[in-house]
Amino acid sequence: MNKTEILKHLVRWEEEYKRANKMSDLLRKLFQTGGEIDSVIWSMFDKYTQTLAVLFDDEFDWLPWYCFENDMGKNNMNIYIEGRRSRKKIGNIKQLAAVLEKKGTAK
Repeated sequence: MNKTEILKHLVRWEEEYKRANKMSDLLRKLFQTGGEIDSVIWSMFDKYTQTLAVLFDDEFDWLPWYCFENDMGKNNMNIYIEGRRSRKKIGNIKQLAAVLEKKGTAK
């Protein structure tokens, strides 16, 4: 799968994350807790992420890393890719798509 194809899926994935986050925030405001509905929303998003990981052959778990540790790119975290001497900042889904396309391996 090339970068353009990967990016098309990542754009949708990022949109779904934003929607899930918005719904989760709304549930907490309405009910003072997310409760079971909140759990279902995030479980479905997690399954979606896992499905994309299989599609992209993401054996190094870049998708969950980008989503949770890198806060969907907001943390602009560095990664090391095997064979490169320098670190690479990943702050948006275009940069993530490039890593996924190259089957980036953590060093």
